[in-house]
Amino acid sequence: MMNSANIAEVISKRRKELGLTQKQLADKIAVTDKAVSKWERGVGLPDTSLLPSIAEALDIDVQTLFTGGNQNVNRKNNALRNYVIGFVIIFAVLLLGFIFSIITAVSNGNDILWLHNVIDVFAGIIILSIPYSLLYWLGIWFVTRR
Repeated sequence: MMNSANIAEVISKRRKELGLTQKQLADKIAVTDKAVSKWERGVGLPDTSLLPSIAEALDIDVQTLFTGGNQNVNRKNNALRNYVIGFVIIFAVLLLGFIFSIITAVSNGNDILWLHNVIDVFAGIIILSIPYSLLYWLGIWFVTRR
């Protein structure tokens, strides 16, 4: 479904960026300047057959008419949200591992070596989580670079 407010904003903003008048844009796509004015005010929508011509005249792709160029911003926001979620998950796993290692060490009944047992178990958990963490951060870096 076409969003008239979004398309109106994109057409108006891009036309002004290119330094075109409504008449000049209308001439490029073979419509009247009144039609362009209606589109920019959100009163009407261009015919779907005109979308490729409008996009070409504004030097954008048809999808940008609908999204307003916010697609990259949304993808990076999603990547950042996933980054935070992943960080929380990794932190929670390490915290649970630390708690588990304390419980395991204390339940062994040897009061003298409980800290040594905690360090042994927790070190194992950290060593096992390093490859996962590195792959995760590499994936996030790759997604946000595009």
